[in-house]
Amino acid sequence: MNTKVYTPSIKREEAMAISKVGQRRQVVIPKEICEDVGLKERDFVEIKESRGFVLIKPKKLVDSDDILIPEEETMIKKGRRN
Repeated sequence: MNTKVYTPSIKREEAMAISKVGQRRQVVIPKEICEDVGLKERDFVEIKESRGFVLIKPKKLVDSDDILIPEEETMIKKGRRN
């Protein structure tokens, strides 16, 4: 049986820590890592599983009222060119 193992490369400057999964599956992300990626208390994150790893990615939520319609995007692009 031939088993492939996926091992991501880790650069020396990347922060690394060990944390414990709590009673309600909570994990504490160390302060240094939060600062490196710009995470603050009450920020949202996307969590997904990939190849046996748990990936946590910072996410910003956008209110639907803050999305530009195509005409507004065109106006902004014109303004940037002038």
